Amino acid sequence: MTERLLLLFWFFILFISYGKSEKDEDEVYKPDISDVHGVLDRPQLNPYKSTVVVEAGPCSVTCGNGVRMEKRCLVDSNGKTSDCEKVMAPCSLNDLCQMATFQKEPGDTVSLECVKKEEMEQLGDVNVFWKVAKGVITNDANVFYPLKLSNHTITISNLRLRDTGTYRCDVQRKQDGILAKQLYFGVKMNDPKMMDFQFQRYVKNKLFLAGVAELETKAPDIKEKSSESVNKKLLIIFGAGIGTGVMISIVIFALLLRLCRAKRQESVEEAV
Repeated sequence: MTERLLLLFWFFILFISYGKSEKDEDEVYKPDISDVHGVLDRPQLNPYKSTVVVEAGPCSVTCGNGVRMEKRCLVDSNGKTSDCEKVMAPCSLNDLCQMATFQKEPGDTVSLECVKKEEMEQLGDVNVFWKVAKGVITNDANVFYPLKLSNHTITISNLRLRDTGTYRCDVQRKQDGILAKQLYFGVKMNDPKMMDFQFQRYVKNKLFLAGVAELETKAPDIKEKSSESVNKKLLIIFGAGIGTGVMISIVIFALLLRLCRAKRQESVEEAV
């Protein structure tokens, strides 16, 4: 009896395990052969192409926004290029542009050059827009307002205090509207009545002060040397005075002695 129960138990376990394995096999994805062939047989599909930059020239600026020449081609799935063309594309550098500053006196003339002649060949036809922030040196775009100027270079003559501030020029290509260049110019003016920023004068003053300091450091030595020389001169004068006094005393004593002898002879002759 027990043997039959054991056989039935093992038969039940085998039946359950077999049914579970069939269920697991049904849940496993079995791809169709046609699907696999469609994925692997890439030549039957139309090649996918995209535009890729294969070459890029240097940026026209060393800071801020500029333009560069790029070679763009269509590249298919096999890596073959076709329909290449060269275009002028915008480029941007993270480095902030350094501001060119001018320190001027009242009445001076200052020239601000935005586009140089050698740059015109690379940039082509451009529009130049000038903006200014009066009385402040800054690169904050919120404080600039436009000027009615479109020259590549502007010249400010007879400079006055109201002309100081930050001037910004934006160079835009006419062909595609790309911002090709952006420059900042800081114009400062000092009032000679308040302070002097002349460098040459500053250097002269600095050298003069350095000379004064050097004299002050050498002053104790000079005083010691001068005191020694004065003492020597005093000793010489004192010695010469003593010697002269002795000589004069001797001469006077000799004269007095001679006068005394002469008087004695006269008195002897009168007595005779």
